[in-house]
Amino acid sequence: MKMINETQNEQRQLELLAAQRQLYSEAKKIHVLNMILAVPVSVAVFMLAAFLPDFQTYAAYWGIAMTFAEFLLFNRFEDAFRLRAANIQEDFDCHVLQMDWNAVACGHSRPPQEEIVKYADKYKNKEPDFASLKNWYPVRADLLPIHFGRIICQRTNVTWEAKNRQRYALGIAVLLALVTGLALGVGLGQQMNLQSFFVSVIAPLLPAYVWGVRHYRLNREAAANMDRLRDLIDDLWQADFLKKQSAAKLMETARNLQDEIYDHRRSTPSVFDRLYRKFQRGDNDDMNNIANRMIDELL
Repeated sequence: MKMINETQNEQRQLELLAAQRQLYSEAKKIHVLNMILAVPVSVAVFMLAAFLPDFQTYAAYWGIAMTFAEFLLFNRFEDAFRLRAANIQEDFDCHVLQMDWNAVACGHSRPPQEEIVKYADKYKNKEPDFASLKNWYPVRADLLPIHFGRIICQRTNVTWEAKNRQRYALGIAVLLALVTGLALGVGLGQQMNLQSFFVSVIAPLLPAYVWGVRHYRLNREAAANMDRLRDLIDDLWQADFLKKQSAAKLMETARNLQDEIYDHRRSTPSVFDRLYRKFQRGDNDDMNNIANRMIDELL
């Protein structure tokens, strides 16, 4: 039977990772466009409305139209790309971690090969050798039996996600605070009455608050859920307890964890690539250090 490290670096598995990363990238493009229109453009519209009274009606229409577009267009298309990416990443995990595909959670069939090849080829234009996709999971997981190694790998997914979600939620909170301060400052500086404040400030800034509050809440919830799964794995990872569990029981536990990870991947909005790249090296070092410590403890 092939081990985790051998399987994860096979060409087909690298193509799965490439395809899911490209699909997530497509989702992030929509996410970025949505954010730009919802926040900086809406701020610019509100500033124009605050200083140009004739523009107030157009600014209010902008806020209403952009809010509907966010719910009916941007979120819908981003969710579609993210779901396809989550299914492909689940296919990778099922192969590498030797788990059955859960048709109830993930749909009856695995992702079509045509879709995998299409998006893997698009990703290959950026990174022909798939260098950054190799050794996706800690290589030392092979030192353990598969029913222990797969849980180590699942923990690395949980830890990375929790950190990034916490950072992103904090950034959104700071951004909303700045927008609020600017809105109040302009409103007071212009000595607006309540009606003018709603038309010139609140209405055009509505997309920014809808986007910000929604993504702050979803990322905080996602971070808390990943922290919960991490704590659950850490409680499980007690050598005396762990060694008493049968391989079948640990497989059942891992499948339940994987269902939670899959649900998180398909339902949580994207995080910007720049944020990921900024902390990637440090986060990878932290994950590998923790994984190595857990492996050493069990050995």
